[in-house]
Amino acid sequence: MKQPLFKILLFIVLSMDTSCKKNNSLPLSSETSNDQKIDFVNGSPNVIIFIGDEIGYEIPTYNGGESYETPNLDFMAANGVAFANYYTHPDGPPGRLSFLTGKYNNRNWERFLYIDPNDKAIGNLMEMAGYKTCFVGKWQLDGGDESIKGHGFQKYLAFMPFNKDRNNGYDQYQRRYKNPYLYENGDWLPDTFVQDKYSEDLMLDYATKFVDSNKNAPFFMVYSHTLAQRPWSPTPDHPDYAGWDEAVDDLERADKKYFPFMIKYMDKIIGKLINHTDSAVLSRPTLFMFIGDNGTNKGIESIYKGELVKGNKNGTNRKGTNVPLVAYSKYLPKKNIWKYGMVDVVDFMPTLSDISTEKIPTSWGKIDGISFADELVDISNKSVRKWNYCYWDRNYQKEENMSFVYTPTYKLYDSLNGARFYNIQADPDEHTPLDNAILTPYEKELQKKFNKLLLDYLPE
Repeated sequence: MKQPLFKILLFIVLSMDTSCKKNNSLPLSSETSNDQKIDFVNGSPNVIIFIGDEIGYEIPTYNGGESYETPNLDFMAANGVAFANYYTHPDGPPGRLSFLTGKYNNRNWERFLYIDPNDKAIGNLMEMAGYKTCFVGKWQLDGGDESIKGHGFQKYLAFMPFNKDRNNGYDQYQRRYKNPYLYENGDWLPDTFVQDKYSEDLMLDYATKFVDSNKNAPFFMVYSHTLAQRPWSPTPDHPDYAGWDEAVDDLERADKKYFPFMIKYMDKIIGKLINHTDSAVLSRPTLFMFIGDNGTNKGIESIYKGELVKGNKNGTNRKGTNVPLVAYSKYLPKKNIWKYGMVDVVDFMPTLSDISTEKIPTSWGKIDGISFADELVDISNKSVRKWNYCYWDRNYQKEENMSFVYTPTYKLYDSLNGARFYNIQADPDEHTPLDNAILTPYEKELQKKFNKLLLDYLPE
């Protein structure tokens, strides 16, 4: 780790603010004195990463969304750092694999809904660093107890720990919310226990207990929301919830009219966990981050900055890959900061390495990510990442495999997909490829560079 990088969070107990009363919403502001920041090397923070399921860039209010209530995500942005150019994979499972391993799919993709037992993940890294580790929510990478623990998560409460055939026939659209099918310590929670309960409430309870049990130890948690993926159904604070029969109604009465309530409930869960953690007497401060796993479902239309935007999950343009990333801690040195440099889903592994000061072993192989830990504390808009890459093995969709490389301005697809070259700043929806016959000298040189990158990253 480079020593001068990170002046961010406090590692002392006595100066932690414990006067905040517990409630379901966050305060409007957060005050931090200048002497409450020290280097990570003197006290690495706790880390909690929230993953919203199918939460595109247009959803949170702080980004310019106008259709939903997200006061807690807005609080994180107002009191932290928001990233305008965070990009993920067009589809969830490939993106989650990259998030966990820090590698593009050309290196370690084997099949849909799977992570190789030999792959190392961010849970392994943080466990090596001495953290207590926890995974809460949607796993969807098969393997159950063995896989979750094998990838470094000591504690877990998981939805979809196995694929459908080993999940007693349930896929991710069944028993997702009411009467949830959840898995802990190698077994399913009893039906009598989950009857009429809501998955996110049980997950929040598990997460808060994990925080409380590690007040004197560093902890790392991935909270992977079930919200707001289908089936679109009522939340516990909606009047339709009491009479909702999930076995029947999730199929016959699911309706996107419930989607705004699901966004509101996800945001409320985030606020509760942040408030609970920030109010606890912990041995060190906590850094929270929120990301979307991919674009919003194509069946959802939202108002974004006064315009109607249709969700574009599985789309490869900006609407399908640019999703929210926001970081908050009440000990960050600056607040309400926007960053415009590029960040990629593979960047979490090296970022957590810098935060924890634990080096990534060379035996783990090539890591594609680039740390954005500096960006959490540096108010300038410099960015070390100059381009992003995506490899998408689409055999599970019976489509041609695809790869592309891009900067904030230009994007090139591989030859199997037409070698299409776009100015995505001028044409963000990628309607009209650039004409090779009239490229500028700069564009010709960039196209050549992109072609080389695409060839270099082809799977072996």
